[in-house]
Parts: sequence; C-alpha cells; structure tokens
Amino acid sequence: MFDRFIIHDKGFRNFYEKGKPMGFRINARINYYRGIPLSMVDDVQVTVDGEKFTTDDMTFIINGIRYSFSEMNEISNINWFFGDDMTIEIHKEGGLRPGKKTVEMCLTPRNSYFGKFPAYAKRIMTFA
Repeated sequence: MFDRFIIHDKGFRNFYEKGKPMGFRINARINYYRGIPLSMVDDVQVTVDGEKFTTDDMTFIINGIRYSFSEMNEISNINWFFGDDMTIEIHKEGGLRPGKKTVEMCLTPRNSYFGKFPAYAKRIMTFA
C-alpha cells in the first residue's frame, strides 16, 4: 500500500570523514501506517545501479541517534513512526559519483498481526 514511499528523495548524498567520502546516505520511510519499534525492522536491502548493500554495510540514524542493525534489533522503546525519515548511511569507500542512479530498496518490518511484510520500491534518483 505505501511501498512506493519507502525511498525518500531528500538527503541522497555522500557522507564524509576527515574530508574523504566514506559512503552515502539515503532516507527511508516505514510502510506501515502505525509505525513500529526499531526492534521490529527485520531487514533492509538497498541496491544502487546493481550494487547490493546489506545491513552489514549500514548505520541507521533516527532522532539524531546512530545505531547498527544489531543494536536496533535490541531497541523496543523507540519507535519509527509513519512519515518520519530514517537516515541510512551506507558504507562504501569513495561514496557515489554524481549522476542518475537506479535505487532499489526492500524494507521488511514485522508486527504481531501480520508477521513480516516486505515493501519494495525502485526509483531513478539524481545524485549530485
């Protein structure tokens, strides 16, 4: 139902450490209208121009706080609400080069009613 909205076009850019690009950021939105605790994010996969990234390559930022995927799986008292952005930093030495990118995301939350309910979206985005 809300699958097409999981990739947010705002904030798609490289991030830097000590002046060097260490990867890129992309913003995601949850596909479930009630939101979920962070511990109920079952999986996130991102593909950019055919290059696949898994949760091992990612750091998740919500409300200004950074979490690894394993840390997020232990947090049941912080919610990711519908309409709120979660910034995902994807570690890729050198970051991405400018230009049009095909971005795919598979976001798999779970809840007690439906179990896992994956959402898939694909967008062409301009990386500047």
